[in-house]
Amino acid sequence: MKEQAKVFLKQHAHLAKVKRFSWIVVTDKQPAGTYGAVDYKPFTGNIFACDEDFVGVKRGRESFLIVIDRHTLPNHGQDLVPGMKITVTPYARHTFDGRRLDGIVEEEIRPEGITVRKFTLNPKVEIPVPEAFKEHINLMQMVEQLEHIKSEKTGHTCAQMLADAGLSNPQIPEILDDQHGPEGLRIRFHINNQKACGIFEFKYNYAADSYFAQLISQEGDVLSEVDDFYFDQMAEVVESMVDDHNWAIAKVEVLKRAA
Repeated sequence: MKEQAKVFLKQHAHLAKVKRFSWIVVTDKQPAGTYGAVDYKPFTGNIFACDEDFVGVKRGRESFLIVIDRHTLPNHGQDLVPGMKITVTPYARHTFDGRRLDGIVEEEIRPEGITVRKFTLNPKVEIPVPEAFKEHINLMQMVEQLEHIKSEKTGHTCAQMLADAGLSNPQIPEILDDQHGPEGLRIRFHINNQKACGIFEFKYNYAADSYFAQLISQEGDVLSEVDDFYFDQMAEVVESMVDDHNWAIAKVEVLKRAA
């Protein structure tokens, strides 16, 4: 994709009226930085060129060009034309409560009353675990697997896919445990996307040492389920049940129409 974007710039960069420039390409692949995965930032600029594969944007008055893969734009960017001024918010990872993963977190230290601003290098989507459950070995193993096992297709972790699937109405997952009953240990994730609106329940079967996943509608109906699978199948199961891939579509706001 980067090589194709270079060809696009070679053919069209002169339309941005810059001689020297820096550039990036925005695709549905997670960009990488020095310390690991990073997230695209929102940007505003003027469209200087379009072809069947890309839309080119010059950011403000800077000599910085952004080449956007049409597959990441609503309706493949068919409504976008040169001369428009737009704001684009590409995909970025989020926490389960809806905050950007690369955001700065403010924390007050008591009793001094000092406010500390923290930024995490190479952060990952984490599943919040209440203090009462942090000594639970089986739960912490399940959480670690969900936070680290990745999809072969997208490179997203299971936790990342589940956070994305509920981003339109973010809620903290619920952890329940029934060691001696039929339900076993389970984590309930709230899902609200084009695949489903309801609960994705991830269960650990103590007796079989295996997992069970169930997608339940808001009305309580079972929409789909996968029984008796193991940790190395987690990503495949989560992806097939909850990932609608619409997270890849950027939000685009037209600020000014072409003349």
